[in-house]
This record gives sequence, structure tokens and C-alpha cells, in this order.
Amino acid sequence: MAVWSAIPLSQVATAARLDAEYYKPDYLTLANSLERMKPITVGAFAYVTDGIHASPDIVEEGGVCYLSAKCVKDNEFALGDTLFISEAKHRANKRTQMKIDDVLLITVGTIGNAAVATIDYRPVASEC
Repeated sequence: MAVWSAIPLSQVATAARLDAEYYKPDYLTLANSLERMKPITVGAFAYVTDGIHASPDIVEEGGVCYLSAKCVKDNEFALGDTLFISEAKHRANKRTQMKIDDVLLITVGTIGNAAVATIDYRPVASEC
């Protein structure tokens, strides 16, 4: 069954979206409900960073545990397949050094998986 949605051109201009899926009536209703709640971005109350951009330099022994996106599951870490990076690479990437209460949110692979560092995993680096 076809679904129609009519919106003012001014609304299209502010959304900067032209794909029809974006303007489905159900989505527009949800967007209006969300807007009434006065949402704020995560960056407004937390420091947001992303992982190591370069390829990690994997070491066989004596390295620092490196959590990739596949290590973050539904509010837990799967540490069985972790890799290890060099101490030098770890020191060079301060923003990827995990601490207690850090939240890792996956933006590749299974997008949206997240986990909180509830224990001290240091030294640990992440690509998440």
C-alpha cells in the first residue's frame, strides 16, 4: 500500500534531506515528539572522541589490549578475540585510552552496540 506525505518546502530545506523514507508520516510524528522533549547532543554533557584512525600496529606479546568494534557487545565486552598494540602506539593516542565509566558506542559493524567500562581495563586502547 502506498504511503503519502505532504510537507512544506521550508521543512525540506531545514532538514537537508530529499529521500522519501525520511518523510514517512510515522517518522515525522516521532521527530515532532522528540523535538518537543528538547533533546541535547551527547557532546553537550560528555567528551566525545573516536578511536585510532591509523591501522593498529599489532604485537604478539608485551602489548596493550586493543578493543575493536567486535569486542563491544550488548552492554558487555567480549575480550576473547582482543588484539594487542605496541606501547608506543598506545601512548601516542591519549584519547583512546579507556578509563572507568567510559562508554564505548559502536559506529561500525553492529551499529549501536555499547558497553560501559565498569572496571579498570587499563592499559587498554580502543578503535571504537
